[in-house]
Amino acid sequence: MTVIDKYISNNPGRPAARLAEEIGVSETFVKCRMLALVAASELARPITLTDEIHALINLINVRKDGWAVDIARERICQLDKEQREKN
Repeated sequence: MTVIDKYISNNPGRPAARLAEEIGVSETFVKCRMLALVAASELARPITLTDEIHALINLINVRKDGWAVDIARERICQLDKEQREKN
């Protein structure tokens, strides 16, 4: 994370135009960095069981067959078994 990114993330309530003026960059640059910071925080969130299952189902639908599909199906079965054991 750059110094500019830290400054932007430490001042979440300030408008982009004001931040841009304070930092000495364009408002567009600040808005782009804000979007990048939001995207990075979304990626940092923990992956849930549902997220993993949806990703595996997506892989199966795209690939149709092959070793990756076989592994995806095995993993879905494993996750389903783990979920049933928890409940």
